[in-house]
Amino acid sequence: MKPVPVFCVSALASLSLVGCTIGDGATDAAPTTAEESVAEPAPSETQAPPPTSAPQLEQTRAPETTDVASAERCDTPFIAEAIGEPQNADRLIQFFCDGQWAHVGLEQTGIESFLVWDGGVWTWLESDGHFAGVGLTVDCHLPETVNAHAPVPEEIEEAVYYCGPDDVLY
Repeated sequence: MKPVPVFCVSALASLSLVGCTIGDGATDAAPTTAEESVAEPAPSETQAPPPTSAPQLEQTRAPETTDVASAERCDTPFIAEAIGEPQNADRLIQFFCDGQWAHVGLEQTGIESFLVWDGGVWTWLESDGHFAGVGLTVDCHLPETVNAHAPVPEEIEEAVYYCGPDDVLY
């Protein structure tokens, strides 16, 4: 999974970046919210240099990713990017998404997966095994694996394949 591009997009989408040009061509980018107004600095004001250390960027970026609205989290391109499949965004099918859980599939493949929003990123619901009596390899899950991410929506409960006694566990 490649969460870094998702974080960058999310951080940029949720902030207004204002670049102020100084006579020597230097710029100062400052995050602002919609409620703030940005005015040109008075000639007597001095501007602080732009942040240059990566830890400062991480500190400002991390909280923004957890604030991604449920609707944005459920955008197919957002999910495709988050799971490292941006090239398949047009083939990704959403069966269900509420911003905490997603049930997605890849068009014309029979591949289906479950995702959980965890700490600001989509993560795969790891399978515990696969069905023994199915021609295709179909992942199955133990109830405790699914319930570890409670509350579990009814749509997920009905769609997830639970491992039975004859199934192959990992």
